Amino acid sequence: MDRLGERHQFQQICVSATSNEDNPVTTVEADAEKRQQDREALHSVVALYGKQHKFPLCAHPMLVTRRFIQEIKDFNEVLVIAIGNIVERWWEDTEAAFPSRMPLERHEETVLQRIHQYSKEGQLLRHRDRLGQWRADILLQNGESSDSRAGFSICEINARGPLNSILTNAYGSKLMGDMTRHFSRLEPVSDPNVMLDSLFAAFEPNLPLHFIRGDDPYTSTVEFEEVFERRTGMVPKVVNPANLRLLSDPDSYTGYSLYCVRSSNDTGSDPRHSTDHVLERIHQAGLQLFHHEYRALSSEILLHLGLHGVNDLRTIFHVNDKRILGIIHQEIDALVNKHGVLTAAQGELLQRGVVPTTLPGSPELEDLISQCRNGIVKKEDFIVKPCRGGRGFGHILGESLSTEEWESMLMGMQDPTLYADKTQYIIQPFIQQPVFDLMLDEDNSVCQNFMVGTYYIFNGRYVGLGGWRSSPGKLCSMTGRGGWRLQSVAVTGLSN
Repeated sequence: MDRLGERHQFQQICVSATSNEDNPVTTVEADAEKRQQDREALHSVVALYGKQHKFPLCAHPMLVTRRFIQEIKDFNEVLVIAIGNIVERWWEDTEAAFPSRMPLERHEETVLQRIHQYSKEGQLLRHRDRLGQWRADILLQNGESSDSRAGFSICEINARGPLNSILTNAYGSKLMGDMTRHFSRLEPVSDPNVMLDSLFAAFEPNLPLHFIRGDDPYTSTVEFEEVFERRTGMVPKVVNPANLRLLSDPDSYTGYSLYCVRSSNDTGSDPRHSTDHVLERIHQAGLQLFHHEYRALSSEILLHLGLHGVNDLRTIFHVNDKRILGIIHQEIDALVNKHGVLTAAQGELLQRGVVPTTLPGSPELEDLISQCRNGIVKKEDFIVKPCRGGRGFGHILGESLSTEEWESMLMGMQDPTLYADKTQYIIQPFIQQPVFDLMLDEDNSVCQNFMVGTYYIFNGRYVGLGGWRSSPGKLCSMTGRGGWRLQSVAVTGLSN
């Protein structure tokens, strides 16, 4: 790696203090006046657009190398091939027996089998052609390695809905672009227009859009609605899942069409509390629901959401589930040697790029139980996560559990079945991440924080690096106290 990469890989820089793009100045090296200029520049561009970030956005970006971005792209290509092959084989590869290794709820399996059949009959696109919007979480690994490509791994794929904070990250990239506009080669690593175009490519611009949204307090569709209206001239309508209906339709291959109940005055009032309402047909639907909200729907309504929804239900129920990472690890040998979709080198890249994930009821779980009993590993080496959770909710560090709680957790995971009244977990090794010296707020103090990165995928294609979540806590969640978001910049024209 060249001098710039060696000195500044994953370091926070002060844009205002940087005069030589080949030698950006870190925030720790910069004086207080220059750091204040960064903050004032950020505030001015925020005021220009008239929007505020829901979470604190730091004025000082992280410097990454183009080499790091290329490694993310190379890894993503392999990841998408693997997941695409696994999901395509899910119901027909009896030897792989995916449904028993990663059980879904009964009604989910029934609906997904019908979607698979419609896909085979040509009534619906194959999953590989309808992957939707994903956001992968990146962990940086502490310590030096002779192979720099082993320096990151993904621990989750967030694909429950199509938004995934991509508008927030596109906005953050635009702000950084404005802050660095006087440079010729220092620029954001992600193009906000590419990110926005990828999101809107998921929808038909000539069809009305309904957004099916329930109790999610953290995901707002307001900004998306505004941008969608500017692009299409149509206003998306937000629908509570309780207001979905099916009507008989002899022209539909299912025999039904999907509708929603809306107040006829279109003020957004709840039609369940109004005697004046109309039915609207749903041609395409953005899906932003939790699993318990899908559970409350009839199988037929769920099926029709699968036919018209973004993201695709195969993405929501397979890819978004953290157990898919364990399935990937179990399948690497078959992907290389049996199905021939990956080379040996790609299999190795996948092996080190996905955090090992222990599935409920798996042979790996039994090995882990044995190793714990024999003192080979200890609970402090692991983190436990709900397989269908998000935003860090329910994540448990092994060190925070008593010995009895840890053993009870392991025993409870021996049954891989999903139950409506029980949280099912996966176990991952706790990755020892580097601690970064960061300057985040206006008190000019240096804090030592952890960081988790993100990158976005649309229909299998890498579309940009997202923001870095920074927090003093090991779980690095933006929903806790002390969380900040940082954007990324890089210097073009250097082989770093």
